Amino acid sequence: MLKKLLVFLFFSQVSINSSCTEPDNSAMMDINSTTKGVLIHRMTTAQHNAINTPALGLMVYDTQDSCIFLWTGNQWTSLCNTTYGFCVRCLKNNE
Repeated sequence: MLKKLLVFLFFSQVSINSSCTEPDNSAMMDINSTTKGVLIHRMTTAQHNAINTPALGLMVYDTQDSCIFLWTGNQWTSLCNTTYGFCVRCLKNNE
């Protein structure tokens, strides 16, 4: 029984939706809704700077800068910079 459970855990996918559809094959987690969004961690600059050994690709919403930050392996990178093709501040301010 334990062997079967371990195999299931290593190859499982999660689908979070109201339609009971299976997750996309390319996704470990597939979230789908037409009425709700995804809320990522919200914290101050000091709080996300204090995270010990953040995972590569970790994202947080900085409540002081009103911006999403991404851990790139050696620094927190603001996604409010339009150099990256995405501007949260622009969306927030309808610019």
